[in-house]
Order: sequence, then structure tokens, then C-alpha cells
Amino acid sequence: MIRKALTAIAALTFLAPLSAQAKTKLNYGTELELEVFNDDQSFVTVTPYVELEFPSGIYTGVELYNVHGDDDNESEFDLYLGYRGEAGLLSYDIYYYRYYLNQTGYDSDDLTAEVSDPLFGQLVGTTSLTSDLSGGWSGEQEVAYALPAGLELSAIYGVGELADDDDWEIGIAKSLNETTEVGFSFNNSETREEFLSFTLAFDASIDGIFGR
Repeated sequence: MIRKALTAIAALTFLAPLSAQAKTKLNYGTELELEVFNDDQSFVTVTPYVELEFPSGIYTGVELYNVHGDDDNESEFDLYLGYRGEAGLLSYDIYYYRYYLNQTGYDSDDLTAEVSDPLFGQLVGTTSLTSDLSGGWSGEQEVAYALPAGLELSAIYGVGELADDDDWEIGIAKSLNETTEVGFSFNNSETREEFLSFTLAFDASIDGIFGR
């Protein structure tokens, strides 16, 4: 199913009109996250990814990460494809994820639609809605405020069957340079123990990998 979908996406991208300045990009990076819980438990998750982004706004990629609390699986890899773009001041992103576990194979899939809108000044709101394509859903609202010196404050509230019922997060992030960011957040929900999260993320891209 994924192979057919990716073939169709590649065909659409080839037929789409290309900007003279637009180039196909290879995006790649990784995130290192440390979660610390009240009972002195802690987990480290590493999430590398690689993504191909076409001039039309269509993109596809794969990400990997280690799994905690699963006796049968140690890692998961996710295939995804989507379309992102802008309409006036709005930016939007629609993407499909398909999840696989290293031992038991296919696990689930979902479809997400996301819209970001500048509210006022440096404050940006992002609203997303996710469906597991079987009747389950979740919604999420994020607000983020850009501060001087590469700092950003954010707050996220999620609701629905796929979001641990009601959950929320408050965090701060700091851009160290164009490719590296560190972050700290406090997370809580109705069905999961509260925890602190520390992240280190690296993201980069290579333009014009196909010569255009």
C-alpha cells in the first residue's frame, strides 16, 4: 500500500509545475529526548529521520526510534507522506503515517491535518486534528511565542482518544544555531504520569539533490 502511494505521489510531483527557484531537498536530522518521571524512572528516546521534499510541497520520509515498555519490540519505524504549503498568512500540513514495530510488524496508521496562523506579534497558533482511520481521533492546540535570542515559549493542549484523554504541555526552547535546538517541557495528562522532558534536536537539509 505504501509503495503504491509513494509511486502515485512521485507521479503527481513530476506533473506539478515547478518554480524556477524551487529545488528538491533532502531533509534529515535526529532528536534525543530524556523523559524523567516522579518515581525516578527515566527513558531516553533517539529519533533519526530522513525526508525527501519536492518543489510542489509534497514530501515523504521515514523515521526510527527505540520503544519503551514493550517486551516484544525494541524499535519502531514510521513511513510517512504529506503535503505542506502556505495560503496567505496561513501555513498548512496534511500527512499520513504508517507505523511498524521491528518484531511484530505493522502496528497502526493515522492521518493528520494541521494549520498554523500568526495571532498577533510573535504569537503563533497551530491547530491539528488526527484520525486513526478507524473512528479514533484527537485534537491539539498549540500556541508559541518567539522571544529574543532564539528563545521560544510554547503551550500545548490535546484532547481525544489518541491523546491520553486530556493532556497538556508547557515548554521553552532555545535555538543554538540554524540546525540545533534544545528544549525543556513539563507534561501531564489524565491517564499518564506527569514527567519532565529534555530534548536536543538537529535538523538540516541538502538542496537540489536531483540537480533542480
